[in-house]
Amino acid sequence: MKRSIALAGAALACAAPAAAAEQPPSAHAAKRTAAGPRETPYDVTFALELTRTWTMDETWDLDCTGGSCHEQEHASGTEHLQLQTPHPQRVTVFSGIRGQPPMINGDTEAVLRLVGHHRLDGVHRDEFSGAWDAANPDQVDDTTQCGDRSVRSTMAFQWVTRNRLGLIPSFTEADALRERCPGDGALENLTGDDGVPEPTLMDVLGDVAQAKVGRVKDFSVRGTAGWHGTVPAIDRESDGDVLHRHGEERLSIQWRATFHQPRKKPHRRRHR
Repeated sequence: MKRSIALAGAALACAAPAAAAEQPPSAHAAKRTAAGPRETPYDVTFALELTRTWTMDETWDLDCTGGSCHEQEHASGTEHLQLQTPHPQRVTVFSGIRGQPPMINGDTEAVLRLVGHHRLDGVHRDEFSGAWDAANPDQVDDTTQCGDRSVRSTMAFQWVTRNRLGLIPSFTEADALRERCPGDGALENLTGDDGVPEPTLMDVLGDVAQAKVGRVKDFSVRGTAGWHGTVPAIDRESDGDVLHRHGEERLSIQWRATFHQPRKKPHRRRHR
C-alpha cells in the first residue's frame, strides 16, 4: 500500500514539475530552518554546601599475661565546605546543534570562579591501660591544622545523561585532607546503607530539561544527595575477652545554579 502511494506521488510530481518547483516552503519548515544554532548569554549564580560528620568507638578488655589489658579508641569529627560565586558570572549557552546537548561556556574552560571556606575538625586517640600500658604508648593525633580555611576554586558543568546536569569542580577530596588534622580515616571498611557507595561532588546531579536551556530567560538547577555509612559492628563477649566496636558517618551535599538572561539595554535616540 505504501509503495502504491509513493508511485502515485512520483507520477504526480513528474506530471507537474513546474508547479511543484514554484511552491514556497511552509511557514513551519522555514521557521525550523531559520532557527539553527543559537548563542544565549546568561548571568549565573552558584552555591554549594557539603557537610560530613563521623564517630567511632572501640573498647577491648582482655585477660592477658600479667593481668588485664585494656584498649580504648575514639575518633570523631566534622567537615563543612561552602563555595559560591561572589557575584553573577556571565556564561554563553550554545544550543540548537543537532545531536548535541547545549554547551555552557564561560570566559575560561572553568566556566565559574568560586570562593568560600572549608572547615575541618577532628580528633583521634588510641589509649592503653593495664598490662598493655608499658609496651603501648597512647596515640593522640595532631590537630594543629584543624579549623577554617578560605578556599578559591573553579567549576564547570557537564551533561552526564540527557536532562541531567553534573559538576566538574577543581576542589577534590585530596584538597580536603590535612596532614595534621585527623579526618575519617579511622573508620575502616565503611559501608553505605543498602550498599550505596559514598558520593563525590561529581556524583550529585541536577534535573533540567535540555530543550529549554538557551530558550527560556530564567531557570534554576538543583542537586542534592544524602548518604549514611557504618563500620562493621563488633559485639563480642566471652570469658576474658570483651570487644565492642561501632562507628558511622553521615554526608550531605547540595548545590544550586540559577541562570538569568540579562535584559537588553534600550537604544537611546540622539537628539540633534
